[in-house]
Amino acid sequence: LFLTAAETYFSSEIPKSKRMYPGNYSGIISMMLKAYRLTGEQRFLDKATDYADISVRAVMDSTSPLPKASNESDHYEAITGANNLMSNLLNLWIELNRN
Repeated sequence: LFLTAAETYFSSEIPKSKRMYPGNYSGIISMMLKAYRLTGEQRFLDKATDYADISVRAVMDSTSPLPKASNESDHYEAITGANNLMSNLLNLWIELNRN
């Protein structure tokens, strides 16, 4: 069931016209990392990296060291899942730099 969901997200793109919160990006990065660890398939790690790049462009900028509340916001809100996003970005970095 998990791999079916991962495949669905793998073949889908993040909607560009929708409000996205850091937690939304975090969830997909986490799912792709878990699918990679479960299957060993590089494509899942590559997709996690793609989503990480998208999330950083969407909710991070030079005006604050904290992620924005959403891709449509200019302020930080803890409730939107920024802590999970930062944690999953770190988990991705660790996976990419294991060697």
